[in-house]
Amino acid sequence: MDNNEDQFEAAAARLLNPVGLLYHYTGQQGLLGILKGKIWASHIRYLNDTKEYYAGRSLIKRVLLMMKELNQADEGTAKTVEETLEKFDGFDIYVASFSKAEDGDSLNLWRAYAHTLPGYSIGFSAESLNTFILSKPNQETVARPEITRLYGVQYVPELGEDYRIRRELAWLPQVLQEIISRLKVTNPDAFFTNELYKGLPVAEIASTLKQSIDEYKKFAMILSFLLPFLKDESFIAEQEQRIVNIRVPDDDFEHCSDLEFHGGHSSIIPHLGIDLPPGDLGIRRIVVGPCPDPDWAVRAVEMLLTKNKIKIRRTGDEVGVKVVPSKIPYRNW
Repeated sequence: MDNNEDQFEAAAARLLNPVGLLYHYTGQQGLLGILKGKIWASHIRYLNDTKEYYAGRSLIKRVLLMMKELNQADEGTAKTVEETLEKFDGFDIYVASFSKAEDGDSLNLWRAYAHTLPGYSIGFSAESLNTFILSKPNQETVARPEITRLYGVQYVPELGEDYRIRRELAWLPQVLQEIISRLKVTNPDAFFTNELYKGLPVAEIASTLKQSIDEYKKFAMILSFLLPFLKDESFIAEQEQRIVNIRVPDDDFEHCSDLEFHGGHSSIIPHLGIDLPPGDLGIRRIVVGPCPDPDWAVRAVEMLLTKNKIKIRRTGDEVGVKVVPSKIPYRNW
């Protein structure tokens, strides 16, 4: 195994198998909703940072340019990626965000994501979430393909620091090369120019074409999965982890049947409920944000958990949910 493959294996283990506690910052209504067994993932086009989706595309282009300079890709490769992203620009991508920063007690994240008084930072077991998500089969071969995964965000250095991409993201070209090679083989346009299928019975050609299109969609989805996976390095302090759901829209809008909507600053925002593990929901710790009376705010959360049959972890207990007040000396009332 060469050095790039070593880096690929290490990066995959770190990013696709997060460990420890992952904190989701939310307000009072968010906490009440989560205790009903779901966490809401918002459509990526409606996130606070409206440029985020396109930032992922821009970062992939930078990596492709680097690959061309290193003779790891040619113009055709870059064209394949761009055409695929354009063709499947309508994929619906839903994101639920978590953070590993500051042990769930980050001043910047309280300000950004916990708008009610108090806010809550809910610490989920990464292992519990990941095991539960992976236990639910993805719908990769049905009429409406859908994939859900939990992973760590990969932060990409700023423009002008491509040498760091070569060093820190050396595994990423390997991933792109594998996806691109599959896209080229399964592309329906390439199918019709393949001499192997000429002269075959119409029924066999139709069946093979359908399989090719299904595979093409599947690998296009995997390519699109890289978009919310890559983020500008200026956000690195958030140490973000994400549950991402990606699905292919259909003409009869059946893909909207399980969505919910809430009001936003400039648009109604679609979001998708992601099921949480049964029982304790994977929750291990809750930090109650800055507020006038933290002791009573903590007590209220403990009462709420008890009502929902979730065990509180007291001193000396090895299991249950620990509820603590924020240590941040921040006055927002």
